[in-house]
Amino acid sequence: MRRQWIAGASLGLLLAAGDAWTQPRAGAPATPVPPAPAGEVPLQCWWRPAQGAIHVGEIVDVTLTCSALESDTTRAVVDETRLTVAAVQMAPWEIVGGTHPVDTRSGSRRLFQYVYQLRMLDANAIGRDVKLPPLAIPYRVQSRMGADATVAGRDLTHLMPQIPIRVVGQVPGEASDIRDGASASLGEIAALRFRANAWRTGGTVLAALGAVAVIAALLPLAGRLRTSRTRVPGRASDRAVLAFASSRLDALSASSAGGWTPEALREAHAAARLVAAVVLGAGVRQKRLDAAEAVPEGRLLLTRQFGRHRSAVTASTTAADVTRAIEALAPGAGATERATLERLHDGLSALARAQYLRDASASVDADEAVRAVRDIGRDTARQRLFAWRPWRPSAPASPAPVEF
Repeated sequence: MRRQWIAGASLGLLLAAGDAWTQPRAGAPATPVPPAPAGEVPLQCWWRPAQGAIHVGEIVDVTLTCSALESDTTRAVVDETRLTVAAVQMAPWEIVGGTHPVDTRSGSRRLFQYVYQLRMLDANAIGRDVKLPPLAIPYRVQSRMGADATVAGRDLTHLMPQIPIRVVGQVPGEASDIRDGASASLGEIAALRFRANAWRTGGTVLAALGAVAVIAALLPLAGRLRTSRTRVPGRASDRAVLAFASSRLDALSASSAGGWTPEALREAHAAARLVAAVVLGAGVRQKRLDAAEAVPEGRLLLTRQFGRHRSAVTASTTAADVTRAIEALAPGAGATERATLERLHDGLSALARAQYLRDASASVDADEAVRAVRDIGRDTARQRLFAWRPWRPSAPASPAPVEF
C-alpha cells in the first residue's frame, strides 16, 4: 500500500514538471509555426478519348487536357514543345493529325488542350485493348519572392496514365459478306433524280427565253447600225485594197533583197499611199479597166474575181496628211492608235526619201519602211474584218470613189 502511494506521487510530480517545461516562459518570444499547405496542385492532366472502341483504321480523337497553376505567387511552367503533334510519340498508334485549341483561364488555373487524331493499323490488335503509351510532361514551379524576383524550382515530371482503347474487327463477327454502308434509300434516290430533272428543265426553259430576249433586243439595234454607203458596181472594198497593198509590199520586199530599183521604189511608195489613205479614211481613187486597157502611169493594177474585174487604184495621201491626223487626235485617244499613225508617217517619209534622193542610207531605210507599212495594212484589214461592235458607233465610210 505504501509502495503504491509513493509511485503515484512520483508520477504526478513528473507530469507537473513536464507541463511546466512545455509552457513558455514569461517574456520569451513564441516560436513561429509554418502555415499549413494550401492544397493547390501545380499541374493536373487527364486523357479523354472520343470513343471507347474503334475499328481497325478508324481515326479517333484523343484529347489531352491540363490545368496549370498560375497564381500571383506560384506559377507552373509547362514545357509544351514536347506535346505538339510533330514532337509527341504515340507508338503503336499512328498520329494522323491534331489541333491545339486556344488556352482558357479559370481563376488561378490555365487550361490548355492538345487534340491528337490517332488510328490503329495493326491487324493483331483486333479484339484487344490497346493502351496509350506513357507520356511524361515536364514542368517547373516558379515562386515569386518580391516585386520582380522569382525563384525557379527543380524540374518535375507529370506522368500520364495509360488509358486503354478497345480495337474491334472491321465487320461484325456474324457477317458473311461485305455490305455497303450507304444510308440512302430508293425513295431518296428517286426524289433527288426528280429534283435534278426539274432543275435541268427549268434551266433549259430560262436559257431559251433569254436567247429570245437577246435576239429581240439586237434586231432593232442592228437596224440602227446600218449606214448608207455609195454603191458602185466593180468598186473594191477597203479591206480588198489593204490586202492588195500589203501583198504588193511583201512581194516587193522579197524581190528587192539585193537592192531597190527606181521602179520598185515607185510601186512601193504607191502601195504605201494606198494603206495610208484607207487608215486615214481619205478614200482611194479607182477606175475600172477593160480587159485590154492599159494601166495609167502612177497607178497600180488591182484584179479581183479571178481577173474578171480590173481596176487602176491610186491615192494622194502623203506624210503631211498623216502628221495632220496625229495632231487632230483627241486627248483621250489610245496609245496604240497614235503609235500606228507615227509608224505610218515614218514609213511614208522613208519611202519618199528613198524614191527621190536615191542614196545608200535611204535604200536601207526603205526595207524597214516597207515592212512597217505592210504590217499596218494587215493589222488594219484584220481589224476591219472583226470590228462590228454594237455598243460603239460605226466608223465613217470612205469618201465616194472618184473615177478618172
